[in-house]
Amino acid sequence: MKHQPPSHLDKSARQKWREIVVILEERGDVDAGTLDALAAYCVAWSRWTDAEAKISELGPIVKSPAGFPVANPYVGIAAAAQRQMRQWGGELRLTPKARGRKAEGGEESAVSRILRVMDQQEATA
Repeated sequence: MKHQPPSHLDKSARQKWREIVVILEERGDVDAGTLDALAAYCVAWSRWTDAEAKISELGPIVKSPAGFPVANPYVGIAAAAQRQMRQWGGELRLTPKARGRKAEGGEESAVSRILRVMDQQEATA
């Protein structure tokens, strides 16, 4: 790995950086803009995983300070982070769809299926 993660990334984001930067380096697809996009992707990934952990812990509905049930604010944080990951993942060509091909064996990857379903849901909303 030639490119080290930026110091502003948290531990989880740095770990994701190390996973992805190797792929980008092997493709010869690294420049300053790519590294900035990767940092943004990794921040979103870390935010998403943190928010999902809180949703698992607290549930999708929580009590407001007044005691009424309300939507867990972490659900919105997770959704926003997923949108950012989808945007930056596309820019970085991290999915077979973004690279213009299907996964090995001609089948769509699980990540691609999730992103496709999310795109469809967003389009109908």
